[in-house]
Order: sequence, then C-alpha cells, then structure tokens
Amino acid sequence: MRTRLLVGVLATLLVGCGGGTVPTPKSTPIPTPSPTPYAVNFEPYLSEYLDPAWTGEPIEGAEDACDGPKDLPLGGYINGALIVVDADRGEVVGPGPSDLPWANTPSEVGTVVVVHLKRATSITLVDFEKKVVVGKKQYHAALGWMEVYDALRGRLSVSPFYSHLDEYLAKKWARKPTDKETGESLPAGRKRAAAWALDGYIRGGLIIVAADTREILSPLDWYDRRDKYPPDFGLPFADTPEEIGTLVLVWPDKDEGRSYTDGGNEYYLNWKVKLIDFEKRTVLDAGWAGGYGGPPTKRCRGDIGSWPWSVLVDYLLELPRR
Repeated sequence: MRTRLLVGVLATLLVGCGGGTVPTPKSTPIPTPSPTPYAVNFEPYLSEYLDPAWTGEPIEGAEDACDGPKDLPLGGYINGALIVVDADRGEVVGPGPSDLPWANTPSEVGTVVVVHLKRATSITLVDFEKKVVVGKKQYHAALGWMEVYDALRGRLSVSPFYSHLDEYLAKKWARKPTDKETGESLPAGRKRAAAWALDGYIRGGLIIVAADTREILSPLDWYDRRDKYPPDFGLPFADTPEEIGTLVLVWPDKDEGRSYTDGGNEYYLNWKVKLIDFEKRTVLDAGWAGGYGGPPTKRCRGDIGSWPWSVLVDYLLELPRR
C-alpha cells in the first residue's frame, strides 16, 4: 500500500512538470547600470563631448609597442572645470577625487577629458571653450582610473604656466644646445663628468619645459608612489608664474645602443638641458642627462628606454639654492 502511494505521488509530480520533463530555470538578465545622477546632468551634451574631431578608437596593436608609458607624459593643460567621458561606454563618469576641479553643470565645463580604457588606454584633453585638443597620450597598456586621475593631477599642477610659454621659450635661449656645449662631443671616459660639471644654482621656484613640444613637465607626471622620492622630489617647483626664478629647458636626444640577436636595436632616451636664471634672464649652463636603455631581452621591433627624469632630479638636488 505504501509503495502504491509513493508511485502515485511521483506520477502526479511528473505530470505537473510537463510530462516528466524537469523545468529549466529562466536566467535573469543582468541589468544595464543606469547613469549616475551626476552623469544624467550631462547626457544631453554627450554628442558634443564625443565630437569625432577628437575621439577615436585606441591605435590597433598599441599594447605591443615599446615606447609607451616610458615616453613623455600626457601634455596640455586643464581650463577651468572638467568632465571625464568614458568613450568606450559613451557616458560621463565621476565626480572623482575631490582635488580635481569637477564641473557640476554643463555650463561650467571648460575641459573635456576623453578616455578609452580598453586594451591600450588613450587620454585626450580638450579645451572645450576653444574646441581644440591641447593634450593627447596613447599608452601601450590598459590603465585604471587611478592612473588616469594621476595624469590629470600632473596637468592641473602646471596649467597656470601655459599662457606664459612664449616667455619661457624666448629666442635668447630657445636654441637646442650643441654636443660641444653639453660635453657630449668629448671622449667617452670624460663625457659624463664634463656633461654634469655644470656651474649653476636654483633661484626661487623652478619649472621644467620640454622645448621641442612646448610642454611643461610636472613632477606629478613622473611621481611613483613606490619611489624613494616625495611627490615634489624635494625640489622647489613653482606653484604660480610669479614664483619662477629658475627655468630648466630639455630637448630629447636618442642614442642607439646594442643590437638584439633576432633583429632590432636598443635605444637610450637622453635629454639636452639648459639651466636658466629666469629672474636675471641669464643662461647659466648647458648639460646632458643620460637615459636608460631597453631590457636585456627584446620585446618587439626596437626597445626604447626611459627618459632620464631621475637623473635630472638628482642633478638639480645637488645645486645650491639662492
């Protein structure tokens, strides 16, 4: 009797399940995240922020290149309040860290930052008032938002100086120094000693300008939290144009190193340097900062080393202050 009852119950259950077929649970679709209340304010203007004149997909194969994050940093300036647009998702992100000047309304937007995060990250700085690209960097790795915000901090710190670039690149000293002036033409054994035996000093606040690209370099462009240096590298960088007493100009200089066994060359990235007393409008001396070569094993067509930022910093730290 008990056996018949169990059989009857099972039969009823099977019939209720559709003739003995066990039902497959329906999958619940993952909802698309809605824009944040902050982003909603800017949605009507997305087509303007993502103007084709300054947007585009990251360079194909950029992650396989060799001259990426070690290259010169993101250039340009930040004009007024900014917004950041994730171009891959087509939406405004933020607000992010409070030390960046976020726009609260569309009418406040002076700078648009267009970011592609996927694969090889690219960052484009747009002066939205003038509708011109003022800085662009194609990296060769996928960055996170923390690295993007660090790059923006570097640009923010030097933005007040861009309106004075013509003064910093005056004809009196804007010529790239020769190998003879920097000591590079001397025999190898004496080259480094002569190049760094500069007669100079630091007066007041200083700034560093890449003369060939007309970009102002910020210590925050190069700062690494894991490094031995503090964020300002222990140097008196000027916070405003009025504080500048010392001007450092740099020009890129690339030397070919060894050849790899399977083809391609290693390259050293160097800087030719001029040290200028900006207060007295006097060139103190010229020199050469030797960079670093590529890795022992070739990664691609030709491996390029790092710009000699730490070498230049160490030199400037040794100069007397006035």
